[in-house]
Amino acid sequence: MPWYNQKEKGTIFLLKITFYLVKFFPSFLLKPIIFFISLIYFALSKDERNNIENFYKNLKYDNLNLKIIFSNFYNFSLSITDKIAVWIGKIKFENIVLENEENLLEKLVLPKNGSIIIASHFGNVEIARALSDKKHNVKLAILAHTKNMLKFNSLINEISSKKIEIFEVKDLDIDKMIKLDNFLQNGGHLCIMADRVPIDSNRVLRVNFLGRDALFPTGAFDLAYLLKCPVNLLWCIKKDGIYHVKVDEISKKIEKKDIRPNLEKYVKLLEQNCKKFPSMWFNFYDFWSKDDKKSL
Repeated sequence: MPWYNQKEKGTIFLLKITFYLVKFFPSFLLKPIIFFISLIYFALSKDERNNIENFYKNLKYDNLNLKIIFSNFYNFSLSITDKIAVWIGKIKFENIVLENEENLLEKLVLPKNGSIIIASHFGNVEIARALSDKKHNVKLAILAHTKNMLKFNSLINEISSKKIEIFEVKDLDIDKMIKLDNFLQNGGHLCIMADRVPIDSNRVLRVNFLGRDALFPTGAFDLAYLLKCPVNLLWCIKKDGIYHVKVDEISKKIEKKDIRPNLEKYVKLLEQNCKKFPSMWFNFYDFWSKDDKKSL
């Protein structure tokens, strides 16, 4: 089943409860609650368990057991609380590690014009996005299916003084393309999740990922080609309780013929990180599903 056919299990009420837990509970009390909630979700979510198990099998993971599979559920729950924590100031810039700060400056701060920033449902890019203007004044917005992010973004806009800037994917007409171009020309960076197929488009390619073909969207690269802008890759991975932020360059300029090789470059880097930090993988649907979408 594609990700967009799965029903959201969260509600704004539950998100608000989570917000109050994060705001008022110390970490040593919050973590057992998160663990218990994750355990319930894990027990009730057979399909999601099977999908994460298949992910580990594709990794050729040794000694796979329920504890290892559960780690993705638990880390995902932690990531939600961390997203809230960073927006209310409980996670600060000094609490993260910039693994290649010179590269970050070169790609995201010093250039006059912006870029397409590729991210994934791996790690917690929300941390980097929330802290992007705290030190280096990096201006990040997201291109997304607003409907699928409405609940979380609604909460964030309630609790944070800084509103989330969102450009909606649907109906990218000429006016919206001009707005995106102006945003990039003024030094803004447009963050796009590039590991889930689009809802209303067949702009996808089959790429080998962990030994099996999977569908990946080409939208980020198509947009970079049309807007004549660079493409960079943003990671925010939790290691030993601390978030590490890193920027990788994909391409300074995308031509039409470069779309597949650059998509494959991104997928290869995603694969490498999945092998190093498998519990940071937060795609709980059947990622290798034989979807009805036709690849280009």
